[in-house]
Amino acid sequence: MPMDTMPCTGTVYKLQLPDLSGVSYMWSDGGVSRDRTFIKSEDLRLTMTDSNNCITEDSVSIKFQECNFQTLKIAN
Repeated sequence: MPMDTMPCTGTVYKLQLPDLSGVSYMWSDGGVSRDRTFIKSEDLRLTMTDSNNCITEDSVSIKFQECNFQTLKIAN
């Protein structure tokens, strides 16, 4: 799973997990897709189960924040 992230409010954050053969995904909110789209702050747990019934769990925290684009400076 990627690290926790803080995208800007009003944007869309897309999370795409690898397409692993024989692995199923179950999110704490009942979702089963490996691809997720976030439009609001969420804390979710993910359970991944492979074809041998080995289970791995992880979590992700997406926290949207207000961004002031007028003061955003990008280095050359």
